[in-house]
Amino acid sequence: MKNNSLTNVGILLFDDVEILDFCGPFEVFSVCSDLENKKLFNVATIGDRKRPIITKNGLSVNPDYDINEEMTLDILIIPGGDGSKRILENYNVLNWVHKMYQSSEITMTVCSGTRIAGAIGLLDNLTFTTHHEVFDDMKKIAPLSAIFFSMYSQKWYSLTV
Repeated sequence: MKNNSLTNVGILLFDDVEILDFCGPFEVFSVCSDLENKKLFNVATIGDRKRPIITKNGLSVNPDYDINEEMTLDILIIPGGDGSKRILENYNVLNWVHKMYQSSEITMTVCSGTRIAGAIGLLDNLTFTTHHEVFDDMKKIAPLSAIFFSMYSQKWYSLTV
């Protein structure tokens, strides 16, 4: 995924991802680009492998890329869902997220995607927010960070929704 003239947006997919958590950002970035004659964003989905991803509630989605393909991302979006718990045990995905975080301009999480960011230390010493049902998990996963009880939190280079 390389396009030097457009901002490259990559959305991580995994089994049991929440549909709205990845489709919402996909739609926003895609429509913004459409409104500017496809001159803003190159939006793609990325899985751990190139295979169908089964979302929460059973929708099958085929990622555009897998984490083993060479890519440059300007924006990385980490959605949430119950599957984010299993990603905590997938060191290939965690290492890839960390690598993309280091080279991207913006890394953002949606809802319980904070589990993934927290597990690799991206939220250490930061204030963030997440879904209220994930607060207890996050106290264990990211003990060096603080939960902000709000709808969103933005800190310099990261955004959690």
